[in-house]
Amino acid sequence: MQTAPLTIEQTLEKHGKYVCPIVGVSMLPLLKEEQDSVVIEPKNTRLPLYSVALFRRGEQYVLHRVVKVEENGYYTRGDNTYFNEYVLEENVIGVMTGFFQGKEFVSAEDQIYLKYVKKRIKSYPVRRIFVKIKAIFQKLFKKRT
Repeated sequence: MQTAPLTIEQTLEKHGKYVCPIVGVSMLPLLKEEQDSVVIEPKNTRLPLYSVALFRRGEQYVLHRVVKVEENGYYTRGDNTYFNEYVLEENVIGVMTGFFQGKEFVSAEDQIYLKYVKKRIKSYPVRRIFVKIKAIFQKLFKKRT
């Protein structure tokens, strides 16, 4: 008799940890699809600012950075996205405690990683302006062709 695979929630409850490869591009340039993996542990307390939360959006799992902490949840955003998403506390399943880039493990408490986080957050307003300018030029170019 074959058993169904465990869900992420069941794996976290049973093993206290879940390691999985990255799918998607929202956490670029830090985490690359099909190259990197993340280590997720259960959320035991409120998440601190700039931690990386794993949460459910309907049937989908999403891994994004906490950019604002609210009373009943969090505003999150992927490192490679330009909009915030509100996530209720109860939808957060776990928190990234580290990641593998190839075979090298990087802790979420690593000082070089934390410098990356601060730089990425600080550069967001400028990056967002460039994305908007790029979109305007793309629209103008499409109208001419």
